[in-house]
Amino acid sequence: MKIIQRIFIWVIIVILITAVGLEIFIATRGSQLSKYLSKKFKHSITVQKAYWVFPLCVVFNKVDIEGLLRAEKIKVFFNLSSFQKERIEIDSLIVVDGRTEIHQNNLNFSLKDIQGTVKNFIYPWEDANIEVSFKAKVQGRDFLFSENKIFMTGWVDFKGLNMDEDIRLVNPLGKEVVFLNLKSMNNNMRVKGCVNS
Repeated sequence: MKIIQRIFIWVIIVILITAVGLEIFIATRGSQLSKYLSKKFKHSITVQKAYWVFPLCVVFNKVDIEGLLRAEKIKVFFNLSSFQKERIEIDSLIVVDGRTEIHQNNLNFSLKDIQGTVKNFIYPWEDANIEVSFKAKVQGRDFLFSENKIFMTGWVDFKGLNMDEDIRLVNPLGKEVVFLNLKSMNNNMRVKGCVNS
């Protein structure tokens, strides 16, 4: 019985030392994390503050991914196989209060108050279904769907060019005005949907 107690105490001590070590490492290497992520994803990424939450979560505050997304907070949950040399594997990634702008052809609008979750994220891309769900508010001067809310749920396989996503637009009164289902197999996309007047 004493041997089991000693083993248990040593396990607790190792966990505490690891927790304190990770907290210090992340707190003191925040700027290096930004450089590492920028290099890995080939985008300029700035993070104001990063901290670790037990057992396997890192929280990034005031994140700016140049040209893609700004977020008040991004929470990243890892698993034990996440830390491989040339690969990033994330159980789930949560975006809190994000914002992005879309400027393409004649479309000019922004998505604000983005709340989203990405699950089973692996980079570089592998044949894997990455679960994606998010909601946001659409804003844009002279944009038809301004002030509507957009909801998206489904999955994407970036490497295999497959996806199955449902997109809904809901007006300020709570009525669904657009529903789309985007389904792609080997980059061959089919779009189904309806518009409610």
